[in-house]
Amino acid sequence: MKTGIWKKALSALALVAAWYAGDFFVLRRVRSLVQATQELKGGNLSARTGVAEGAGELHYLARVFDEMAESLQQRVAQVERAEAQLRVANTELKSFNEELERRVELRTAELKRSNEELEQFAYVASHDLQEPLRMVTNYMELLQQRYGKNMDKNAHEFMGFAMDGALRMRQLIQDLLAYSRVGSRAKPFERIEAREVLDRTLMNLKVAIDESGGQITWDEPLPILDGDPVQLTQLFQNLLSNAIKFRKPDQPPQIRISSKPASAPKSAAAED
Repeated sequence: MKTGIWKKALSALALVAAWYAGDFFVLRRVRSLVQATQELKGGNLSARTGVAEGAGELHYLARVFDEMAESLQQRVAQVERAEAQLRVANTELKSFNEELERRVELRTAELKRSNEELEQFAYVASHDLQEPLRMVTNYMELLQQRYGKNMDKNAHEFMGFAMDGALRMRQLIQDLLAYSRVGSRAKPFERIEAREVLDRTLMNLKVAIDESGGQITWDEPLPILDGDPVQLTQLFQNLLSNAIKFRKPDQPPQIRISSKPASAPKSAAAED
């Protein structure tokens, strides 16, 4: 009887010892491995099993898991550093592109302004040079007519050279004027007195007016206009030139300039 009781007690103690041994040597390691796996899955890359060195398949599995987790953490850290460097590079590239675009816009604006100034200069220079050149050629023709008989061969040759040069210069001026008209662009209007435009026009057409014997008068005061001064001067000059050219053959032109209010911006007209 006593022997049977001892056998049962020993069996119970063996089961308890086996349970504790399994819990210590197996179940704890399995639980550590499962917990580390769950933490790693949740994003905690520093999760480890915490299993010390030892023999057996569970120890080997835990070491492999920890090595894998360590390698994964290092790779993720490298990717994060690369992404941070890429963000910095993208920021610098964006800043560089913005600065480049700003410089291109400034340069484009400068070139546009320079081209507009060049076109305006070409127009003004061509108009301002036409009449002085015409005056030079007219006086040279007068010299040829009045004193040609008294000139020797060299003087006639020099006079021919001068006339050829003046004609070539006239052609160049006409080409320059054609260029300025082709490249003309609409510019913002500005306030300008019509009398100022008229004075500039009369100065440009002085020789033509004197040769025609014409008389130009205007009503005072002339209005203040909204427009482009260069194009307004061209308009006045074309109107007055036509009035001088297209007249009765034996009658000097009598040109009167007047203005009247209108719904559109005020304008001046030339009348024969």
